[in-house]
Amino acid sequence: MGRIGVSVRVSSRLPARESVGFTTAAALVHELMEARDERRLLNLQRNLSRLGLLIIDELGFVPLPPARNRSSRSSASATSAV
Repeated sequence: MGRIGVSVRVSSRLPARESVGFTTAAALVHELMEARDERRLLNLQRNLSRLGLLIIDELGFVPLPPARNRSSRSSASATSAV
């Protein structure tokens, strides 16, 4: 299903006058980083929070750093203490 199909399906379930934003994950990350560098991050966050729905496409294509697993660190330190 393309962008238009998703938009029509989603917008039919939103209350009237709710706005919908559509962006790719890479474009959103780029926009957030630019806003941070230009000291307008709060303004961008405020604008995004006004949306009734934000659709982020291509999320699986953006490489994310692996999350740190706190439980493996604590078990490693407990083992080394023995």
